[in-house]
Amino acid sequence: MMTKESSRSSEKYALRVEFEQFGKPNGLNWFTTTLFIVADMAGGGVVAMPIAMLQSGGIAGAIIIAILCVAFCYTAHLLSENWTIMCERWSVYKEHCRKPYPEMAYRAMGSNARSFCSSTLNVMLFGVSVVYLLLSSHIINDFVSSIIGHSIGFCYTLLVVAVILWPITLLKSPQDFWWAIVVAMLTTLFSVILILVGTSIDYSICNAASYTPPFHIKSLLLSLGTFMFGYGGHAVFPTIQHDMKNPKHFTQSAIVAFCIVTAMYAPISMLGYATYGDSLEESIINSIQTEWIQRGANLFIAMHCILTLTIVINPLNQEVEQLFDVPHHFGWHRFILRTTVMMAVVFTAESVPKFGPILNVIGGTTVALTSAILPTLYNLYLKASTIDPTTKKYKRPTIIEVIERTPKLRLIINFFVIVLAIVFGIATTHTAIVEMASTHFTMPCYLAYFGNPAHNLAAESPKENRAMQILVDEDNIVEKWYIQAPLLLILLEVLTICVIRSILAYMGIVKYRHKRDECYKAPILDSSYFAGGPTYLERKKRHHETNHIINAELDRWRSQEFLWNKGREHYNEQNLTYCQQD
Repeated sequence: MMTKESSRSSEKYALRVEFEQFGKPNGLNWFTTTLFIVADMAGGGVVAMPIAMLQSGGIAGAIIIAILCVAFCYTAHLLSENWTIMCERWSVYKEHCRKPYPEMAYRAMGSNARSFCSSTLNVMLFGVSVVYLLLSSHIINDFVSSIIGHSIGFCYTLLVVAVILWPITLLKSPQDFWWAIVVAMLTTLFSVILILVGTSIDYSICNAASYTPPFHIKSLLLSLGTFMFGYGGHAVFPTIQHDMKNPKHFTQSAIVAFCIVTAMYAPISMLGYATYGDSLEESIINSIQTEWIQRGANLFIAMHCILTLTIVINPLNQEVEQLFDVPHHFGWHRFILRTTVMMAVVFTAESVPKFGPILNVIGGTTVALTSAILPTLYNLYLKASTIDPTTKKYKRPTIIEVIERTPKLRLIINFFVIVLAIVFGIATTHTAIVEMASTHFTMPCYLAYFGNPAHNLAAESPKENRAMQILVDEDNIVEKWYIQAPLLLILLEVLTICVIRSILAYMGIVKYRHKRDECYKAPILDSSYFAGGPTYLERKKRHHETNHIINAELDRWRSQEFLWNKGREHYNEQNLTYCQQD
């Protein structure tokens, strides 16, 4: 006979097993998850990290790499804790969740935080798509030019690459694309090996002629965005953890992945800084003197960028389709919207032909938010929340309650990470925008197509661009509005989209707010469903479904009333028969 103690232990064991098995049975193991994280972070940072090391200086750059590696690995651990807490408290997240990061924001800080998080992720995906399109176009242009001996022009190469990738972006979603992630990681690894070999060969010759520029605080601030971009892959970490076999092993995978990425970044940055000095190009691959190594490294990085671009732009397309209620099957709605998104990415890339400034802006804004500030805030709020005794649900704490309920050491560490990210983000964003509009201004491609033929050289190469800039300054060809044109056009595009979006939302054609919970469909008559701002078609459909339910309920009541009347008549007839017999 089972004793009381044994029954309690069996219940505890059952609960522990149930909690430990909230992952996917056929999900990712910890090693495959490590490859996913490495492929997500490495790539663009490999070719841009040496120039960031040059801008910051050798010692300062090494210190920044160490600080960001530890801090961002810590925030990755916080994201892992957040998702584990969510799966423990709300069982709906154990099965499937389309948007883990925004749902994390909702459970921690409310619906407004979810909207802000979703918008930040979309802006980041758009910016990363622009960076990878620019980087892949630059690399392919250099690769083709080295083979045919003639430059076809970066601006034209960008259009060709966009046209080739455009049909792939029309696909619904990359289901089971783990192979693409693994291939992207392997191509980055091969490129790192080739870069290290080529830089080592050039060290004996180029080191003697290299010149290290003096330290400037402005250059240091400009390099922070590149460093943060190199370690900022946190936007997809909750999605990766959600697909794991045992999500509690994500911290282990993150630590190994950050060590691997740092082992890639540190040797390339230090060796490139010591070998080439201020002669470093925007991409370290272009500084390598051995031709076949340069071509091979360019080819591998281009493959990585193309694979990553097709993966990164897909969630952005799905978000836009959900925003405008596009059907899931292929049709003209998807064709128009995804083509518009691709055109917006191409327009932004043609406006700022250098990927360095955009990379710095993304690193200082969206990466600082998604990789440092938001994970820390969500962790503090989730751990400080308590169960309301009346509703039996978790109640979101106030900022005062968060400070009171959080251990002091954890509070100090998280506060340090938040302040560090805010200071780094503001400083590098301001510096990058100023540099993009003045010192490192590059003629937009669509302006270079017109006017003086010499303008076509503006986006070709850094050396030609510097010479062209001197010529332009001497002849006063470029007016002040030319410098402001790219930023003004991008701002005008964003404002136009916002105005159109607001008008459509006011007319009830599209949704303006998110649904209450993106991870499961609310019941038809649940009031939380209507809090999401349904469209006109959804309201009409919901009206018909509600009327159908009401009519079905009335029919059931009528049938019950009919049966009750029949039973009463039968009872009266029997009583009448008994009375007549008596």
